Amino acid sequence: MREAEGHEACGRFYAAIGRRYFFDLEDLSQGSVIRAALDDAGLDTTLCDKALGDRSTWDTVLREHERLAGEAGVFGVPSVRLGDGRGPSMFGPVIKEVPPDDEALTLLTHVLWLMKSSNFYELKSGRPELPDLPYIKKALAERSDG
Repeated sequence: MREAEGHEACGRFYAAIGRRYFFDLEDLSQGSVIRAALDDAGLDTTLCDKALGDRSTWDTVLREHERLAGEAGVFGVPSVRLGDGRGPSMFGPVIKEVPPDDEALTLLTHVLWLMKSSNFYELKSGRPELPDLPYIKKALAERSDG
């Protein structure tokens, strides 16, 4: 999809997938959910079937992940890498709530500044409060039931 539709379209798709998974608690293993997220993002819903029907899709994802993990030492998502995929990388940022656009831009500006500093290594905080997401509530309920 990224090659055909571009990074902006991928962003819209990831946002749609996130809403469906974390808020609507939809099962992402269902092709119908993926197609619906593509539609939410204003994309061709047949992209799902095309990707699943083409072994090179998985090969590309795996190759890109292995390259990023090997070159940059990333270990999870979200991971950001600068310089058109050749620059410094960092896991995160992990945030509790999606901020308004102006605050998101400020956050991104600060994250980019840290990433570009060769002296910066890591920053963590405690988690006194979990994100107020239906997915988190469901996972915690399932954990306490089991």
